[in-house]
Amino acid sequence: SHFAAPNIPYMRGSIDTLAQAKVPIWLTEVDVKPCKNQVEYLDEVMREGFAHPAVKGIVLWGAWHAKGCYVMCFTDNSFKNLPVGDAIDKLLKEWTAGHTGKTDSKGVLEV
Repeated sequence: SHFAAPNIPYMRGSIDTLAQAKVPIWLTEVDVKPCKNQVEYLDEVMREGFAHPAVKGIVLWGAWHAKGCYVMCFTDNSFKNLPVGDAIDKLLKEWTAGHTGKTDSKGVLEV
């Protein structure tokens, strides 16, 4: 899922089509190429994926490397958030219920 300028209706339609197979869908290697709207585009992609009932997970593509990141940087070389990192943190905070607890022997936690 490498994006330049995402086409959200196309993304939604593609996920809808895949969802007909009734298997869990994961968005993997999600990144947005650097541009002036990178943070906005990432937010759109993440929200679309998170909102779709067939999407069971999202894996972001943004590995740190001493010589610089590949496409989408979350932090600088001092591990301080860049705008993309701030956007991800904001979404995670928004989407987190704030509950804590311990799972049972099957790994289940009821809230």
